[in-house]
Amino acid sequence: MDQNLEEALENCANEPIEFPESIQPHGVLLVLNHKLQILRASRNTLAILGIRVEDLLARHLSDFFKVNETFKSDLQAYQRPSHGYKSRYFQSNEIHTLLSEIDQKQYTGLLSYQEKYLLLEIEPIVTDQSLPDAFIISKELIFSFHYTSQKLERILNENLQQLQNITNFGRLKVYKFDHQWNGEIIAEVRKESMSAYLGLHFPASDIPPQARALYTKNWIRHIPDVQYTPVPLVGKTHAATDMSYSSLRSVSPIHVQFLTNMGVKATCFISIIIENQLWGLIACHHDAPLYLSPQKRILCMHIGQILSLQIGAYQKHENKLLQERQDSGFEIISNRLLETERLFEELKNSGNRLMEILRATGIWGILDGQEFLEGNVPSKPEEREVLLNFLKDYFHKEDRPFVTHSLDKVLRISDEFIEKGSGILALSISKKNGSFLIWFKQEQITSITWGGEPKKDVVMDNGHPRLLPRASFEEWKTNIRGECTPWVLNDLKGLTTLKSAILANLLIRSEKMEERQEELEKEVAKKTENLNKVKVQLEEMVVSLRESNEELKNFAYVTSHDLQEPLRQISTFTQLMERRLKDTLGTKEQNYMQFIVDGTENMQNLIDDLLQYSRLTRKAYNNEEVDLNELLNKVLELFRSTIKATQAVIHIDALPTVNGKKVLLQQLFQNLLGNALKYRKPGTPLVISIGVEDHSDSWQFMIKDNGIGISEEFYEIIFQLFKRLHTKQAYKGNGMGLTLCQKIVYQHQGRIWVESKPGVGSSFYFTISKNT
Repeated sequence: MDQNLEEALENCANEPIEFPESIQPHGVLLVLNHKLQILRASRNTLAILGIRVEDLLARHLSDFFKVNETFKSDLQAYQRPSHGYKSRYFQSNEIHTLLSEIDQKQYTGLLSYQEKYLLLEIEPIVTDQSLPDAFIISKELIFSFHYTSQKLERILNENLQQLQNITNFGRLKVYKFDHQWNGEIIAEVRKESMSAYLGLHFPASDIPPQARALYTKNWIRHIPDVQYTPVPLVGKTHAATDMSYSSLRSVSPIHVQFLTNMGVKATCFISIIIENQLWGLIACHHDAPLYLSPQKRILCMHIGQILSLQIGAYQKHENKLLQERQDSGFEIISNRLLETERLFEELKNSGNRLMEILRATGIWGILDGQEFLEGNVPSKPEEREVLLNFLKDYFHKEDRPFVTHSLDKVLRISDEFIEKGSGILALSISKKNGSFLIWFKQEQITSITWGGEPKKDVVMDNGHPRLLPRASFEEWKTNIRGECTPWVLNDLKGLTTLKSAILANLLIRSEKMEERQEELEKEVAKKTENLNKVKVQLEEMVVSLRESNEELKNFAYVTSHDLQEPLRQISTFTQLMERRLKDTLGTKEQNYMQFIVDGTENMQNLIDDLLQYSRLTRKAYNNEEVDLNELLNKVLELFRSTIKATQAVIHIDALPTVNGKKVLLQQLFQNLLGNALKYRKPGTPLVISIGVEDHSDSWQFMIKDNGIGISEEFYEIIFQLFKRLHTKQAYKGNGMGLTLCQKIVYQHQGRIWVESKPGVGSSFYFTISKNT
């Protein structure tokens, strides 16, 4: 930038426009202390009040005016800020009526306060018959936002039309600031004789920082006659008179010249302030002097305040809809990333959706040394590496995401790169391993029409450069390059959720690997320590057990087989004796005979169970494909009468086809289902559930009932041979059913266990290996 221009811009920005030491001539300004003594006054008091300024100074306000009760109340509130106003630096919006003790005329008074002084602005009362009802105006303004789906610009135009009817200004426009404080006219109404400015842009230097600060403090700025002659202040105070809140404050000569060059004779600027930030201005222009009464100015200020609230609410609603879409998109992707076992692949597959959420044109992901590119991404790896190094430096100092819509302003890079990536949004996932997500937006060449050439002219004034307001407002078009459309990201919630999901997945994977590694190391150490000792013992035990097991198998089979015949003879002859001697035996002798019959029957059942148990160990059954649905149907058919008699309800999942020993599997289901039917709870309808879960290397089955249940202390005992928890009188059986079940499950490389609670029911679980 030219040195003189830079210095002139700085001088303009440093102009103390809040301390002009003069006012506009359509009113009188009095500077009072807290006791209402007049310290300073504008020199035009004689023309407006009929009192010489010299006669006012050092006198009490009450020497010249009677004030109404609201005026006194306003002063009392100021003098007791803890009970009234919270700050001693503000503007009251109350219009007071002052009665002159000199000529008995009435005047309007507006009070504004600074830390040490009170500013009283006095204007002659003007009868304004055109003042509309403020409540109706406010209601219509609010309704214009709430009962329409129109664009903001259209709504603003409708409200400008109403404001024009109130003020009679020839041209009204909404001047909206961008992020660099340049302005754009986004809405306009005008009479035909005044030039159109809709769509034109104006540089930030047209309204320098200190002017924007004043517009933020004071909602309204009225100049009834641009060609006014400033009226100086007379008198002295210890501190300069800050006129930030004064409506009579004189304006900068540069601003007067700017308005003159534009052909404007009267103005009124109404601030639009959203969340304490100057959003824009309503600029009212007229081609002849035009005075607004204090009442109309207060009404315009209220319209500006309501309009600010409504624009803020409108934008919040629009932003909320966008934010909800963004948050929803990020949340869906984050949930997938949190649950996946293949993090990088899932992140890569989500690339296009991540671009859509942020309206990006490309994305570059780097995770654990792997990277992916989606969309329109700068193609040269070496230039991407330059960007990556820049981002590493940035994230070394900052934790928040890096966002720019004009990369070439912060990083020297080629035009080819800027075409595809002038806009960058970068999220650091992990500084430790250099993991990033980087979104790109391609360059958007924008044609902007300025209200006159934005370049400022500079003249030397007493050896100091000074800006000259431009004389022409003819359209001036320029092309803006190197920038993208702005990123629309209302908050960082979505990005934070995405980052947290990725980090959580990485952490879980890391912890699992560490835990597994520790477990393996401990297990290996322990096994290595005992391996040599156990190896010798096992070899000896294998030989011994093989011999003992074979002997036991033979003994059990031979014993049970040989006992069959004598037991059959006892049973046969006992029954024969019972039939022949039935009529000659007494009751006592018949009971004895029945004891013998029952005993032989129990003995026969026990021998049958022993034979069955021994066959499991002696006979080799071949594996085959077994449809458990068909098998279970056969088992249910065996228990059909019992199921009918007990009115049992049985729920069965779809069962798989397994590779196993069909006869033994049928016996397994038969024993477990038989137990469920046998050990039912009296007075409670029996419900049995048969389910299955598919594990990676096995099938896990469950047979659940709501029967009498089992105490935890017997969980292991019930699988031992001949172990019973109930008497034979209560429940028939020999205590071998679950032992057989355990044996069958072991032959299918599985395990069997029980979970139960007395009085609630039992759940028997067993697994069958898929590799049998």
